[in-house]
Amino acid sequence: MILARPEGGIRVSRTCWYVVEPSLYYWVTDNAVQNLYLKRYGSIQMDIIVVFLIICGLIFFTGGAVGILRFPDFYSRLHPAGKLDTGGGFLIMVALALFNLHHFSLSTLLTGFKIVLIVVFVFLSSPTAIHGIVDAGVRAGLGPWTRGEKRR
Repeated sequence: MILARPEGGIRVSRTCWYVVEPSLYYWVTDNAVQNLYLKRYGSIQMDIIVVFLIICGLIFFTGGAVGILRFPDFYSRLHPAGKLDTGGGFLIMVALALFNLHHFSLSTLLTGFKIVLIVVFVFLSSPTAIHGIVDAGVRAGLGPWTRGEKRR
């Protein structure tokens, strides 16, 4: 099974590639192509997990955006705003941290640690900000929506 085509390669048979480089011509088998892919891009299973997490994060963001548009008043709109920020951000940041760790080294480990710190900061600041906004609405005298009232 061929996972990636070598750059500049010409397929000669079902299992071999004839790789053309400026000064070197050589044959590459399917195993060599798979090893080339794994060396450059990491494991395919990790890619599947990363894509799954990113799609889940985007679904979270989309659901929160729809909730902000559909809910009737100020207070109920803040609930999906806080959820999409923390949930969607968490899933996408975890996906980025995992993607970054394809080639394990000290620099990628430190970058992953920085991404985790960003997630922790978002987890601490987003609910605090939402609470501050709700408190400001209460102090301004904005009452919650009740059934029968016009949407605000």
